[in-house]
Order: sequence, then C-alpha cells, then structure tokens
Amino acid sequence: MSSPNTPGPAGYAFAVLISVLVLPVELAVVYLASAGPARLAPFPELVDDWVAIVAFAAVPASVIGPIAALGVHVLCRDVPAQRVHVLAAFCAGVVLPAVALPFVGPPVFLLVGVAAAAGRASVIQLVPRRRTNQGLQ
Repeated sequence: MSSPNTPGPAGYAFAVLISVLVLPVELAVVYLASAGPARLAPFPELVDDWVAIVAFAAVPASVIGPIAALGVHVLCRDVPAQRVHVLAAFCAGVVLPAVALPFVGPPVFLLVGVAAAAGRASVIQLVPRRRTNQGLQ
C-alpha cells in the first residue's frame, strides 16, 4: 500500500477518523437548520437527537470509510496532484452510500462526500513527508 503520492496506512486511518467525526456534525447542522428556532426541542431532547445522529452517521461511515479509502488509494496512487485525491474521495463518498444505503437520499450522499473529502484533505500534508522519506523530493 506504499506510494509516495498517498498518506500511507496511518494517514488513511486518520482520514477515515476525520470523516467519521465530520459527518455527524454536518448532519446536526442540517437538522438544526431545518428544524428552525420555533421547532427546536428542549436541551435534553436535543442531546437524544444528537446521539441518534451520531449513531446513524458514525456506524455506516466507519464501514464505508475504509472501503472508500482503499478505492481512492488504488485509483490515485500514481497521481501526484492531491486535489485529484480529494475529488476522488468526494466521489467515493457520494457513490458508495448511494449503492449501500439508497434509502437515505441524495442530500445525505453529498454530506458523506464532503466528509470524505474533508478527511482526505486533512492528510495532504503527510504526502510531502512520505516523498521526502522515500528520497523523491
């Protein structure tokens, strides 16, 4: 799995972790924005809603994330431009849930794509270090 254009196994693990953490935040923002101030529940009920959102998002994301990371690695390992890797992560984040969880709908697919792209973008700085360590820069 070694390539100078990728963040490596630990980098991918970190990217998946970031994605899994970003997705519930995105879903909570959308939920709160759609509820409006008049329809918001009291704080204890909001905590219950937050727990449900985290469970709904984190469990599938922790399964889909490694699959998406492997796909991005295989497709992009020879591509030095990191923006291509981030775009590929976005695409994988949209397509994989559309296939695996079609009942959640396109808005959620886009949020998963954004979370996947954010995760992959978070490890871009690891790539130059890997290139240096491998004597390529």
